[in-house]
Formats: sequence, C-alpha cells, structure tokens
Amino acid sequence: MSRWFVLVLCFQLVIVSIAQTTSIVEADWDMDGYPVGVDCNDFDFFINPGATEIPNNDVDENCDGIILIIDDDFDGYNSDEDCNDLDFNINPGAAEIPNNSIDENCDGIVLVIDNDNDGFNSDQDCNDNNPNINPNATEIPNNGIDEDCDGVDTVSDVDGDGYNSNEDCNDNDPNVNPGATEIPNNNTDEDCDGVALFIDDDNDGFNSDIDCNDNNPNINPGANEIPNNGIDEDCNGFDEVIDQDNDGYNSNEDCDDNNANVNPGASEIANNNIDEDCDGIIQIIDQDNDGYNSSEDCNDNDGSINPGATEIPNNNIDEDCDGNILIFDEDNDGYNSDEDCNDLAANINPGATEIPGNGIDEDCDGMDGAIDAD
Repeated sequence: MSRWFVLVLCFQLVIVSIAQTTSIVEADWDMDGYPVGVDCNDFDFFINPGATEIPNNDVDENCDGIILIIDDDFDGYNSDEDCNDLDFNINPGAAEIPNNSIDENCDGIVLVIDNDNDGFNSDQDCNDNNPNINPNATEIPNNGIDEDCDGVDTVSDVDGDGYNSNEDCNDNDPNVNPGATEIPNNNTDEDCDGVALFIDDDNDGFNSDIDCNDNNPNINPGANEIPNNGIDEDCNGFDEVIDQDNDGYNSNEDCDDNNANVNPGASEIANNNIDEDCDGIIQIIDQDNDGYNSSEDCNDNDGSINPGATEIPNNNIDEDCDGNILIFDEDNDGYNSDEDCNDLAANINPGATEIPGNGIDEDCDGMDGAIDAD
C-alpha cells in the first residue's frame, strides 16, 4: 500500500469523522472531484464524468455507460490495431500487395518481390522469372520478346521489304528476301534459301544442283554409266568398273582384275605363290613329294615324315604326324627298346647285374662275363 493512499485514506476518515459530528458529506475516495455517487469508479483518479474517453481499451473513462470503440473504416479492426483506420483495405487481416510501398496487413513490412534478382520488382518487371527481361534490358529485335518491358517487341526491317532482319538474308537489299523470286546463275541467293540457283549450264536438262558436272552434257543423273573409264556419268557417286581383264568377273570380286587367269572361278595352281581362285589362300602341295600336302604334312621337307609314314619308336621323331612320339619299353624295366638288348625280359637291360658263365648278356654290354678258373 502506497504512502499516498494511506494519507488519502486517513484524510477521508478525518473528513467522515467530522461529517458525522457536524453534517453528512459524500466521499470522494480518488479525490478526482467527483463523489462516490457520481464517480463510476471512485478508486481510479482517471475515471470520472469529466474524464476524456480513451477508445478501444474496454474502459468507460467518462462514466457515460459506453466504452468507446473506434473503427473509422468499418473493416472490423479497431483503430488501436488498424495501422490505417481510414482505409478499409488496410488492416491486420488484409492480403499484402507487393511492390506498392503500402503495408496492407499492418505487420510493419512493405512486401517487395524480385523473383529473378535482376533489380526490378515484379510490379515493373514484365517477366520476373527471367533476369534478361526487365525495364533496363537491351531489346533484341525480331525475336517476339519484349526484353525492356516497354510493351513493344522491336522489329527491324532496314530495307523495308516486309521481312525482318532475322529472316532476311540481306536486309539492305529489298530485292533479296524469303519471298523474292530466284534469278538463276547470278551468284545471288534472292529467296534466302541458302542456295544460289544455277540452271543447266550444259543444257542437258539437269540443273547444276543435281548435275555433278554441269559443264558436260554427257554427265548427269540420266546418263548411262560407261564402265572402267574413271568417270561417274550418272552422278550416283560411283565410277562403275566391270571386268578389266575380261575374265567374266567384276573388279569388286576379282582379286586381280588385270590377270584373266586369276578370278573366283579359276583353278588353283599349287606351289606358284599365286592365289588363282581368289579364296585368300596360296596352295602349296607336297614340297617333299611324299604324296601329302603341306596342310596335312607336319614336315613337308622330309619325305619320310607324313601321315602315312611308319612310326619309328624311341627316336624323338613323330614320323606319322599324329602329334605323338612313339616310345617302346615292352618289359617295363625303364629302358626303351632301342637301348634294351632284350625288351621282353625285365632282368635284361643296361642297368642289370651281369651273371657270369650263363651264356646271357644281362647288362647289354655285348659280353657274357666268364668265370675265372683260378
């Protein structure tokens, strides 16, 4: 409790006490000059019939029984929360309109939008999704785009022939444009199709754009091809060459079209280093004259070696060309028949122990060891 209130209270008690002893006096507890019977809140100095009403605070300051509410623009928002109570479109519930320097929703922020970050807001940028389009951009003529947002797409037609410079291949000459008639053989592309028209210099009925040699009337797409002359008469991109050696086979299949004895139908002559039948193989037949060609003879330089030869065992030579060298050891004593003097007896071989006087050469040294009589 404040000291002032205590003093006021004491003073009131004194007044009441005096009134009781003298006469009845109405109390004025908040000492605002309005007694209890007149003051609607005699405990608040600022509330009395003479006070100024403060709007929109749910308090009846002037005790007239009415709480003052102000909404001048009738937008449903009182003046204490409406940042512009004279404009119905401005209040805390309004939708913000960007780039107009107005805070419609009273949030203290003016909305500015520049989606393409080109320095121009969306209300002045005619395409805010393309940074190359804004009021400061350079206009590119004849492209159907208004780069500088002035509402006009610049169209350039320097020669005034009705064709813009982006489609007119020579915008300085009104006689040259996509609608002009082509004049042949003047090195000028009047109709802007990329081709200067030349019409049949050799008068063979074929224009120069399809005639591969328009200076020779014998050469054109309708001419008959003459083979083997190095000239493409019919303009098909090929010079036809047919059978230079007249052996009945064209050069595309004849592996030597300058030799009538060489072609796919010729008989192969063996051992002459020539591929007569054009099969990619030069035939070599039987260099050692043993009756077997070199394709099957594993050593065609030795007449004793061929698929029909008899295998000689134990000589490290494959006589019959079967891929195997024949080794014989009939008695399985570890000595082949070419060194074992008896390949049918396992106890007779170069490593056996000689038994003297029995008439048998056990160790294959060519002698039977004799017994010493002494």
